[in-house]
Amino acid sequence: MTSFIFKPKRRLEGKVVASRFYSGRYRLTGASASVTVALKTSDKQVAQSKFAKIVSDVEREQAGLIAPKSIREGLDKGLDSLLTKYTAELEGLGRNQKYLKGLTNQIQTLCRACGWKTPKDIKPDNFREWRDRQQHSSKTLNEYLTSVHAFLNWCHESENIPRNPLSSVSRIKKATESAYQRRSLTDAECSLLIEHAGEWSLLYRLAIETGLRRGELEKLEWRDFTLEGAHFFVKARAATTKNGKEAVLPLAPGLAAALRLARPLPCEPKGRVFASKLPRMERVSQDFTKAGIPRIDASGRNADFHSLRHTFCTRLAVSGVPLQVAMALMRHSDPKLTTKVYTDAGLLPTAGAILGLPDLVPFPKHDTPENTPDLVPTGPAQSAVVLSSQNSEPAEVLESKGFSPSESAYGIPSLDKANGARCRVRTCDFIRPVWN
Repeated sequence: MTSFIFKPKRRLEGKVVASRFYSGRYRLTGASASVTVALKTSDKQVAQSKFAKIVSDVEREQAGLIAPKSIREGLDKGLDSLLTKYTAELEGLGRNQKYLKGLTNQIQTLCRACGWKTPKDIKPDNFREWRDRQQHSSKTLNEYLTSVHAFLNWCHESENIPRNPLSSVSRIKKATESAYQRRSLTDAECSLLIEHAGEWSLLYRLAIETGLRRGELEKLEWRDFTLEGAHFFVKARAATTKNGKEAVLPLAPGLAAALRLARPLPCEPKGRVFASKLPRMERVSQDFTKAGIPRIDASGRNADFHSLRHTFCTRLAVSGVPLQVAMALMRHSDPKLTTKVYTDAGLLPTAGAILGLPDLVPFPKHDTPENTPDLVPTGPAQSAVVLSSQNSEPAEVLESKGFSPSESAYGIPSLDKANGARCRVRTCDFIRPVWN
C-alpha cells in the first residue's frame, strides 16, 4: 500500500498555483486505482495525523477488523432521518398511506418510549422492558416487533448499521386473548340494521353481502359494478384493496336490484357510489342502537363496522360454503384467518350437527315405543316394525331368534304402517337386551 500527503496544484492565469489545504492519496495493495482524500487543513502535522487515521481505518476495514465507513457513520445518524428514507422507499414500492402511517407511528412510539435517538442506542433489553410494561395483546406487541424488525433490517441492508440489534428478540409465542374482540351479527340483526340505517342502508348491506372493507367501500365507483345480464359482480380495484390485487366478487340478485335502484340517472361511470364520507364510529354506534343491536354483548365482544365483514364470513360458514371458496371470497391467504378470526363459532349450527348424528347405543327399556306415549300417539303397544337399516332383518326372522317385536323396536324415527303415526323404532340383532 502506498500513501502520501500533498498540496494539489492547478494552473491559474498561466501560473501554477498550489492549494492552501493538504490532500492525501493512497492505493490499496492489489488495487488498480488510487484514492484521493481532501484533508481540509493547511497544517502539515494535522494533515499527516488525519491522513494516518484514514489510512489505518481503510486497512483495518479491508482486513475485516472494523465495519465499513458507511456503517460506522450510520450508527450516529438520527433514527428520524433513517425512518424518513425507509418510508419513502416503501412508498415507492407501492405501500399505501394507511400502512405507512401505522408503521411510522409504531416505530416512533418505540423510539420515544425506549429513548432511542440513534441506531447505537437500540438495545434488546430496552425493548423487552417496554414490552413487559404494556397491556396490549400478544398480537399487537408482535406487530410492534415486526415493524421495528423490518426497519432495522432495512438499515442493515442499506449499510447504515452492522446488524439488526433486535435480532435476538423473539415474538411472543403464547397467544393471549385479544383485548378487543368482535362478534358477528345474526341475520335478524342484519335485517334490523338495514331497515333502520336510513341513508346508509345500502352501505351496510354491501358490507354484509360482499365482505368489502371500509376503505374499499369508500372508493367504490359505479363503473366497478356489473348490474346487467345473468350474473352480477363488483370489482375491487387493485389501488383500493389491502393486498394491492384486483378482486371480482359476485353479487346476490337482490343486492344488484337495490344497487340499480340507487344508481343515479344519468350515471357518471367514475362517480363515487357513496359521495359523502362514510359514517364515523359515532354514527355507526347510533345506527346499531337504533336497530336494537347491543354494541357489547354478554361476553364482552364488540359490534362495529368491521363486524360486518366478520358477519359475511360467518354466514358463508353457516351456509356450508367450502373453506377454499370462503377464503377466495374473503381474499385471505391463511385459512386460520378465515376460520379462527372471522368466523363466529357461536353462530355455527352446532346443535343441528349433533342432532344429525346417528345413535350409537340403543335406547333403554323406559325409552322404547311401548313406554313412550308421546312418540307413539296412537296404535297398539307393539306396532308393526318398519326397518330403517340395511343390516336389519324382518320381524319374522327376529322372532325366530327369540326376539319379540317389542325387544327389537327402539332407536330412530320410523313410520308405523299400522296407523300412519311416527314412532321411534330400530332393529338390533347384534345386542340381545336382557329385560326382566
